This record gives sequence, C-alpha cells and structure tokens, in this order.
Amino acid sequence: MMKMFSISKMQQTLLKYPTLKDLTVISARYGIALLLLVFLIYIQIWDEISYMKEDLSATVFALLFILLPWATAFSLKYLFKQKRPYQINPSIKLLIPIKSKYSFPSGHSAFVASLSFAVCAPLWTALYIVGLPWIGLSHLVFSIAFLLVGIVVTFSRALAGAHFFKDIFAGWLIGLLVPFLFVIIIIKAI
Repeated sequence: MMKMFSISKMQQTLLKYPTLKDLTVISARYGIALLLLVFLIYIQIWDEISYMKEDLSATVFALLFILLPWATAFSLKYLFKQKRPYQINPSIKLLIPIKSKYSFPSGHSAFVASLSFAVCAPLWTALYIVGLPWIGLSHLVFSIAFLLVGIVVTFSRALAGAHFFKDIFAGWLIGLLVPFLFVIIIIKAI
C-alpha cells in the first residue's frame, strides 16, 4: 500500500511529462498566492453582504482563521523537526524553493485548509442552517471549487518534493480543526 503512494515513484512519472511537471511547480509555488488573492476578494464581497457585519467583521474573523492554524503548524514543525522527503530519499528532487528545513506538519496545508474553512463554513452554514435565501448554487459551487483547488495546490507540494503526504494530511487537520475550535470558543463566549 505504501509503495502505491510513493512520492519518489509519482515524481519520477511526473518528470517524464514536462507540462505536468511545470503545472505542478506552478501550483506548488504560486497556487497559495492565487488562493489568497481569491480569498481576499471573496472576503470583501462577503463583508458587503454578510449578516454578521454588525457583530464582527468577516475580515477580522477570517484573519484569525488564517493566523491561528498557520502559527500552530509552524510551532509544531519546530517541535517535531522532521526532515523533508528530498533530504531523506536522494531519488526525490526538490522542484521548488523552500524556506524551512522541516516538513511536518505542512504550514502551507494548514494555511490553505483554514482558507477553505473560512470560505466554506459561512456559506454552508448560511445555506443549510440559517437558510438565508441569497446563498445560492453559485456560492456553493464556489466554495467546493475553492476547496478542490486547495487540495490540488497542497498535494502539488508533495509532488514537488517539499512534503510527505502525512505532512499534508496533518496540515489539513490543523487547518480545519483549529478554526473549528476557535468558532466553538467564540460561540460559547457569546
């Protein structure tokens, strides 16, 4: 089972196709910046139509969603001090520049997961729980598309040799769990 998801074998296959390699590198390097830009535009639109506007600015709320999981993942990375795939297996090539020498958990994955949570949670809550009529199919499609692109971007970092798949999964777990707990704490405080 482990061989089936070998980063080394997947990367070797990827390197045979220059276009796929280029798309993976672009996704791994710039996908997060693109998601952040789309997210910031989304937040400005959401802030204009949000039913929470008088209580708490969606922008402030969203910033906390992003910063808490990222800070958690960053702190844990230096606690666990696990090497990156290319440092352990010489057949894995690092295809993108990286800043940290540790891989677990993926801070980028935590960041993208928290962005996805910040996009999806209000939309799905408003649609299914609160029942606001202005939340339509386009908002639902947008949140699902954002989530799928986020998954592709974070897994491209594994294919680029920066992370193991467990790093990505742990980052997503942190990125979803920390904002969820944050929301629970805020709800109990209100």
